[in-house]
Amino acid sequence: MYSAILALRKHGIDPTKDVKILATGGVSETLASMQVGTVHAGILSAPVTLRARTLGFQEIVRIGKLGVPFIHDGIVASKTYITTRRSDTEAFLKGFIDGIRLYKTNPSLAEKIMSKYTRVTDKSMLRETYDTFNRELNVQPFIPREGVSNMLQLIAETEPRAAKANPEDFLDNGSLQNLRAGGYFDR
Repeated sequence: MYSAILALRKHGIDPTKDVKILATGGVSETLASMQVGTVHAGILSAPVTLRARTLGFQEIVRIGKLGVPFIHDGIVASKTYITTRRSDTEAFLKGFIDGIRLYKTNPSLAEKIMSKYTRVTDKSMLRETYDTFNRELNVQPFIPREGVSNMLQLIAETEPRAAKANPEDFLDNGSLQNLRAGGYFDR
């Protein structure tokens, strides 16, 4: 829902006045709601995007291309863990980054692994999912401060305490900066 709000605002549409946003439950439910006409548009992700196209729906906007910093997914740990176990945090991040590298450089292996864990065997659905995430995954997964700030602004609309929160309290790029300084991203 937050990504829909940011996308609407980016295009000058007031999400509280110009449209009505409904929670449908998930991407499959959103597509089903679009099919029966309950909603006119929705936020979809791969591989459901492929199904939507085969049903005649067209992509209006790709949220990742809007240039609006946003946190779609993240890895979280307590501040205490990060500060007291920096080497473990960096080791985890190395594995995570290596996984992204492998995903980006070996599509057939990536699709095989996706198939194993999602039980999706349709080649076109696997390719749709691979292509989508290949575009969005960053080998240097730094957390954008502006993304956290945008999230806090959205949350503040229903939770006033978020308006006073400092984005720096919700991110720590220190381990990634250490990896960069050590040349890990240059491998």
